[in-house]
Amino acid sequence: MLSDFYIPGGYSAKHADIVYFDRESTNPGAVERAKLAAIGQLPAAAVIDLIGFASDDEYHDKPDERAALIEGRLSNIELALEEVAGWRGEVHKKIEPANNAPDVDSRRLRRVTVAVRPDRQQPAAKLAPAHRKAPASILNARATAYTYAAKTALALQKAGHDDMIAARARQFFGDDVDLRDLAERMRKLATFIYSLVEWTPGPPEPRTPHFRYMAYGASRKAATGGHDASARITFGPQYVEAKAAQQTYTFLHESSHAALHTKDVSYTVRRRFFLLDGRDALRNADSIALFVMLAMDPDFTARKFAPQDGYTGLSLPQIDVARRAIADVETWLGLAAHHVDHLYRKVWQRLLNRGATAIDEDVRGAVAKAFPGALQDTLARPDDIVLTGIHWRLKEIRALMDKPLQVVAADTPAALSPGTLVLPPLFFDLEPADRREVLINQMAGQVPAIPPYHAPGYAHLVAVLANLKQF
Repeated sequence: MLSDFYIPGGYSAKHADIVYFDRESTNPGAVERAKLAAIGQLPAAAVIDLIGFASDDEYHDKPDERAALIEGRLSNIELALEEVAGWRGEVHKKIEPANNAPDVDSRRLRRVTVAVRPDRQQPAAKLAPAHRKAPASILNARATAYTYAAKTALALQKAGHDDMIAARARQFFGDDVDLRDLAERMRKLATFIYSLVEWTPGPPEPRTPHFRYMAYGASRKAATGGHDASARITFGPQYVEAKAAQQTYTFLHESSHAALHTKDVSYTVRRRFFLLDGRDALRNADSIALFVMLAMDPDFTARKFAPQDGYTGLSLPQIDVARRAIADVETWLGLAAHHVDHLYRKVWQRLLNRGATAIDEDVRGAVAKAFPGALQDTLARPDDIVLTGIHWRLKEIRALMDKPLQVVAADTPAALSPGTLVLPPLFFDLEPADRREVLINQMAGQVPAIPPYHAPGYAHLVAVLANLKQF
């Protein structure tokens, strides 16, 4: 049923001017109502514009009910402004009947935006352009990242086997790492960072490697597109809020994508990070960035490392098998969510008739096979609702791994309860792919929004997508 893919609940964020709602609800919760308390401090001449939205999975095939839902949200916010803020001024209400941009978490679309005009004679204030001149902290991070990469390259070029930086390189990239090759990679990274220019607002996009700052409408932190001469790095508001050392780390991470063609094989917060072999570590952006940072600043600490699981009743070989299986599941869940997210965005573009966007038929076929009958024979609504629901549930499954697990050996079927994973002897005789499927099946069963009959579908989907595109 389509309802198996709806995203339940509401969204909560520290947006003082946005009130969020639960699915198909017109009443804001206490936390959301409290956002309106400050409104009463406005001058009497002010005007409040209320703009109401609904998510794509709210009455998607019933336009009259959808409009009534948004109208109910607007009316209740208008009433709450009187009750919570004592507002007696002018209020204008507007319904936004459709969403014009993709959003993989539909809870963010269940909202009313509260826009304030200081004076009724003034038109509604326009949002300042997203593309803005880069703050000084980005320029400082660029300079430090260049210095660190260049000095690391020089140190590796001169290093002997027993030097500290050589030992650090073996720790990250394996005992047989070629120090001269690694030095050349660092030199290439430094050269790329030095060549970067800022794309400032106004001029056309440069045809050389460049970076820009986007206050909204792009990645909240940082994202890289293209490689080498065609590379563009975009920094967002969360990036400039980080400490200086963390900004340098992220600059190195993103630059390695462009200059060294690295991938996000595993972040430091994931269990697979310290299980990477030398080949994968050299292709992993976080490994490159952390290596450079520690080479230049031994006291640097990444924001967070992976949870440390505990093991009871397992032999050392069994611990190694379990560690790798758990790390693989965490990685493949993230990769599967990534694939489904990309498919959703392409389907969305098709549904809006914004060009014949190529659809990844391998991913779509995997979804169709995992959940028979969920997708239409040809691209149409509610395919987008199905895909956002699957993406959200994949993230919910992986969220179960955000805290340490206590892994216990027992002569019982595999089972997962909060914080405890029970593994029988048979588990260790399975092939790696089968181990992953067993674990995902158990984890899917712990997510309330996943019906029991869908748990095997999520396990199968992740297994198929993991084999489609390896890192």
